[in-house]
Amino acid sequence: MENNQLEQAKQALIALSDHLKEIESRQSEEINLFDAVGMRTQEIKHSAFLAWLFDPTKAHALQTTFLQNFLEQLISHRAPDEAADTYQSNRTILSEQHINSVSDLADFLRAEDIAVVTEKVVHNKESRIDIFIESPSTKTVLVIENKVFTTTHNNQLARYKEELSDRADWRKIFVYLTPLGDAPYDFEEYRDNWCIFSYATILRIVRDIAKKIPNNKQSARLKFLLEDYIDMVDTNILKGNKELRALCKRIRREHADAIGLLLAYTDNAEAVIEYATTWLKNKLKNITITSNAALHTDFYTENAQQFFGELKNKRIGYQLLYRVTAVNGAISALAFMEKASDETWSAKQLAVANICLNQNPSSDKYCTLFTIPLIDEEDRGEELDILKERIDDGLRQFQEKVSELESNF
Repeated sequence: MENNQLEQAKQALIALSDHLKEIESRQSEEINLFDAVGMRTQEIKHSAFLAWLFDPTKAHALQTTFLQNFLEQLISHRAPDEAADTYQSNRTILSEQHINSVSDLADFLRAEDIAVVTEKVVHNKESRIDIFIESPSTKTVLVIENKVFTTTHNNQLARYKEELSDRADWRKIFVYLTPLGDAPYDFEEYRDNWCIFSYATILRIVRDIAKKIPNNKQSARLKFLLEDYIDMVDTNILKGNKELRALCKRIRREHADAIGLLLAYTDNAEAVIEYATTWLKNKLKNITITSNAALHTDFYTENAQQFFGELKNKRIGYQLLYRVTAVNGAISALAFMEKASDETWSAKQLAVANICLNQNPSSDKYCTLFTIPLIDEEDRGEELDILKERIDDGLRQFQEKVSELESNF
């Protein structure tokens, strides 16, 4: 970069820095308890506060109000319209546990032995459930996997379900909680067991509760606490603060070049994907790379080529590809299939889908067979050397999944 270009870049970044201070000042205009304790970026603290609301024995004096409202909304919670055909509804999942309305859980809500625990270890010390609610007297357990900033990894959902496999005669409610009610990457494997839920709905429940709290000295602390929680979630998780959103959009528009430069010099995505691609080339024998871009690499293996036969446009006849990519901010390794030009799944693709998913692929053009997260979005500013151990762990899992799949060819 020439001296005059370097100076221009510096000035652009200084101007951007000044405007970013404006965002910080807008966020700090009012004191928020949850911001003060760093809760906005820590999932474990989000889980702790929700667990406090769920627990009928705590000093908030709400008894089971929050738990009951949560269960009511869980049963009726709908998937986004664009994904309604893909998701199995919560109502369908819960009906298999003979739960069709909150009245079916009346004994659970009345139980005096309800226990609410965070980071719960059932059997395996490596499996820590974010929020664990149980009532032994009614043989009911509610498991909540809380994903505010991260995604599933290390087969978490499968392990948590397995942890409770010895409770054969219990009602088991599994919930995957995200800001917008998204499904986990590996959703197709677990759609028959895991209900989806959103922070948007959590916020609606808390708002309704806060409105009903009387304006008196005794209830003032709880009301202020809930209002701070609403503000923190709305601003930092759901991005619902309209004034702050408008400011951010203006700054992004006015400083597009500086932001692009900032990301280019701090984002590790290219380095991570290059490292992962080299790692896989060394561990998986005779792979052929079909696409190698800054933010993704596609390849197939010799085993896949032999299984599917002649190549077509270097994509195994649209049959099976492996990919390392930056998806939705996170960086992951995945296996997927694509329909051929005649819009049908081949017999061998159907066989592979049944190996991985125990069912035929959906009617969509693409079918993801499995996904292994390597790093989360918030880690994309870290140095590669700091992340290598975690990336290696994810790549080993991915290699094992590929080997397991291809052993069935």
